[in-house]
Amino acid sequence: MSKTKCRFCGKQISDLGIVQHERYCLSDPDRYETTKQWFDDNVADDGYAPTTGEYRDAAKKLGLPSVEQLTRQHGSWRGACDFYSHKARPGDLKRPVASRIDEAIAEVEVMLVEARRVSDDYNRGIELLGAPRIGSDGRVYCMLK
Repeated sequence: MSKTKCRFCGKQISDLGIVQHERYCLSDPDRYETTKQWFDDNVADDGYAPTTGEYRDAAKKLGLPSVEQLTRQHGSWRGACDFYSHKARPGDLKRPVASRIDEAIAEVEVMLVEARRVSDDYNRGIELLGAPRIGSDGRVYCMLK
């Protein structure tokens, strides 16, 4: 299999993967600037860099590098924050796990209410097998009998 050199980082990548690699290469100056700008714009009120959860949500919406890609490149989330000139939140200042779990439960409850509404609106005599479920992609799925 032949390889092509990435125009940003210089790594040799297979011809099949070069387009995907260059799209997300952290050495791309435009990608760096976009990510740096996001970090600059989203500093918390207490002066710390955003959490991985906050970044993950934005990365999906804005096409930024994933948390995993940044931590692989920089060794940790703290390393990624340092790279973009921001101070990572110390572990003892993280929000309690219980509050994050409560937030997640509240989000799922809202989605289930919507799922029930959708199934009521569109259930035209077709029986559902069990309750609607929320997929990993955030969409509502219903099994039909």
